[in-house]
Amino acid sequence: MNKFVVISSNDNEDYSHYIPIVTEAWNKFGWKVICLYRGQKQSIPYFTEPNILVHINELSEFRDATIVQVSRLFASCLNLGDEDYLMTSDVDMLPCSNYWNPSPNEITVYGYDLTDFTEFPICYIGMKVKTWRDVMNLKSGENIMESINDFLNNLPNAKSEVFEEWWGVDQQEITKRLSLKEVNHILRSKRGDYATGRVDRGDWSGTLNQDVLIDSHLPRPAKNEKSYNEVFELINTLNLLPDWYNTYCYE
Repeated sequence: MNKFVVISSNDNEDYSHYIPIVTEAWNKFGWKVICLYRGQKQSIPYFTEPNILVHINELSEFRDATIVQVSRLFASCLNLGDEDYLMTSDVDMLPCSNYWNPSPNEITVYGYDLTDFTEFPICYIGMKVKTWRDVMNLKSGENIMESINDFLNNLPNAKSEVFEEWWGVDQQEITKRLSLKEVNHILRSKRGDYATGRVDRGDWSGTLNQDVLIDSHLPRPAKNEKSYNEVFELINTLNLLPDWYNTYCYE
């Protein structure tokens, strides 16, 4: 069984800059990465096989940000094995330990308590490819852009002008669909304002001081000296520092 983490990004460097860094960390913990990318670059530096880069296109009626977010729910359109495992994540969420040990035959949602039990966090939801296809009413080889377009056209909030409505259509809909299924919930708990074990850009130095680290919500803006130093210290301490890190960040 291949284990894939599904992330997505556009050309906004606060997101795209972190693609290879986050991918490297997932690879070290035994996960391959599928990145759904809406942007101008034909390739991503240091993003190599067996990871999979999928270019997605614009849909004139919808915001690029919405297309990018929602695309993660459609990775099962790709030519993957039924028994492969897909888990959604965020492109700016760095794994800091091998926390995820999913049971392949279950739908697993991590951190439902972090939304006060209102929505299933897109970071992280995992299940087998065949289960994703069932949940999303998909088949292998379906056109991913046509599937996304049909999906969004059935979601009124996707065209809303209210940020809180359109920004979360991916979580809104996957919560609705998975609420009809049996789900294994792995609760996370909070430490102050942030998820336990999360190094968060909202309080980097304060959240870095934890006995066990699970993940990190990476700093913004991504490409400046402060962010470089913070991320360098974290991934170096965790032995996740790739040998190309300095070259990549300053090229």
